[in-house]
Amino acid sequence: MSKKRKRRKSKQPARPDLRFGPGDVSGFTSAGLAGFHDLKPATVIRELLQNSLDAGRETGRDVTIIRFETQKHNLDLIPGIKSYRSAFERAVNHQEKLSRGKLPDTATGIVEAMRECLESSECETLFVLDNGIGLDKERMKGLLADGLSVKSDSGTGAVGNGHLTVLPASDLRYVLYGGRMESGEIIGAGHAVLASHQQGNERKSKDGFYVKNIRPDLFEPYVFPENGEIPDYIKNKLEWIAQTWKPGAGTVVVVPGFNRFREDGDSLWDMVSKAAACNFFAAFAKGELRVEFREDNDTKILDKTNIASILDQFSAEKRTRSGFLSGSRALAAFATIEKGEDIRINTDFGCINMRWRSLPQGGLSRVELCRNGMWITDDLPKLQRNRFTDFKPFHCVILLDASDGEIHRLVRKAEGPLHNHLEAGKWLFKEERAALNKALEAVFSKLNEVVPTQENQEFEIEDFLAINSNGISSGGRRPGLAGQFQEIRRRPRFTKEADEGEDTERGAGPDDTTEKKGKGGGINPNRRGRGTFRRSGNAIQFAALPIPAGKRAYRVELAPGEKAAGSEVRFAIDESLDESCDAFGIETFARLKNVKVDNRPVSESMLTHDQEDHALGVKLGSLDPTKMIQIEFDYELPTGIDLPDDMPVVLKTQLIRRVPGSQNQEIS
Repeated sequence: MSKKRKRRKSKQPARPDLRFGPGDVSGFTSAGLAGFHDLKPATVIRELLQNSLDAGRETGRDVTIIRFETQKHNLDLIPGIKSYRSAFERAVNHQEKLSRGKLPDTATGIVEAMRECLESSECETLFVLDNGIGLDKERMKGLLADGLSVKSDSGTGAVGNGHLTVLPASDLRYVLYGGRMESGEIIGAGHAVLASHQQGNERKSKDGFYVKNIRPDLFEPYVFPENGEIPDYIKNKLEWIAQTWKPGAGTVVVVPGFNRFREDGDSLWDMVSKAAACNFFAAFAKGELRVEFREDNDTKILDKTNIASILDQFSAEKRTRSGFLSGSRALAAFATIEKGEDIRINTDFGCINMRWRSLPQGGLSRVELCRNGMWITDDLPKLQRNRFTDFKPFHCVILLDASDGEIHRLVRKAEGPLHNHLEAGKWLFKEERAALNKALEAVFSKLNEVVPTQENQEFEIEDFLAINSNGISSGGRRPGLAGQFQEIRRRPRFTKEADEGEDTERGAGPDDTTEKKGKGGGINPNRRGRGTFRRSGNAIQFAALPIPAGKRAYRVELAPGEKAAGSEVRFAIDESLDESCDAFGIETFARLKNVKVDNRPVSESMLTHDQEDHALGVKLGSLDPTKMIQIEFDYELPTGIDLPDDMPVVLKTQLIRRVPGSQNQEIS
């Protein structure tokens, strides 16, 4: 009788649970998660949005809907939590034994957060739902893999390559998934990352999976719970998708122990709306994305109708901490998409669609890339900013879609794992790099045709500036950094060979007379003139640390070595702050305020302004070489310059000789 019962019991199907398979020794700070532990909210939210948008595109949705919800509940509702507790305690004990009775310092914070969550009476979960294609066994297998992509080349990212990004948002480092197909079939799974531990005589991996079984099969390692085996914690959300969004397919990502990205004081809606608006403005502008947010019985919406107002809320942000676009930059790019002119280029590698618009005087020329509705980068081969020296200021957004052909595939392949830059040298074959460069060179050629030129007047380069730079530390003005600022003088610029073997930089100095004229190929990156002037004298640089609230004040003493008629002084921003001083190539001037010359406030007539009425320069008239001129001023960074808060600001003091008859002419 007992043998019969045992035989019957062994034939019963396995129940879904959090299961840890065999694995190597690893700690709580394993290499697999090391690159993701300190990600900013924008990175995590961007990953969630990207996967959902791709899922919507794959099934042909006119509008992809992504919904963020939070819910507080008893900890015991989390699927597999009993097995999680047991594995967690064994992992802690095992790691302490390996480290002679004490956890490594790098692991204590992680373990403390896990234990605090496990000992709490209540847990918060973030649910992220979408109306995309849903999940089947193959897509779920790819989702739980590390470095395995199951997306087509039309996707923005790669399922399986980025799911680890979401884990740090859970204090339990546990994320679950559910998917519903249009057929009505549903599937679930989960992934927890702890540390290796001992269970009986068997060593277990750090990775636990919420599945029915883990098999020693490379191609089919998991037996997933399906349909009636899915716990209500996941199934209820899939049923909501079926009832609310037709035809009823979609996915839910579940983040138990949600820590709100550890951003104390920031509202979750602000974090979600900002990350969505600043990264997917192209998708919103096209009307193919809608983000819903529900918390405390309050629902908020972000879509095409209000994307501009949402971006405007963050327009004061000039810098970003996450490596993506700041609010001001995202708003500018959205404005280009909405108000710019269309350009369409047919290349040997597919079609490239762009929008461009002119910028006001003093604007920073820039080319940005959006692919499949998501912003990628503004650092593009063949489209570096120093190539646009002779162009009037402009802004351009490249809008690539999967239907654009080979160029889309090349760009997608060249992107890094976070899809916010291109690494052609790392990810592309030599032939592919050549193809990408050729296509982007076609973009430059087209911009060269449509963007107006700037009329530069040439002057002889002479050394006649002597600069002393001191922080303002008295007189009731906002203080600068006390003490003397050390001048940073330009080193000789050496030729560097690019991957393609071409000369990308030339050494140029006062005696260089080989500079090429006009637009097009062969533009010297040292040509930085704008409007009806050229700089006269070497650009002597000085630097000072920022002072509180982004306000900066300086005092500069000028001593011309000879008479200079029709002179003007300006202070250009240089984003390159090391002593090699390889500047970014486009002259962008500081916006001056509270200007004094020889301790006397200057009148408006002595200042030159841009089209937005920002003061850019001080007209000094004729200069006497026997007289020292002292200029004091406050300044602000112009729109488009994003520097970290702790980075020094480098200014290049430039004395300009005005073209005869253009004393009152503004820069065009």
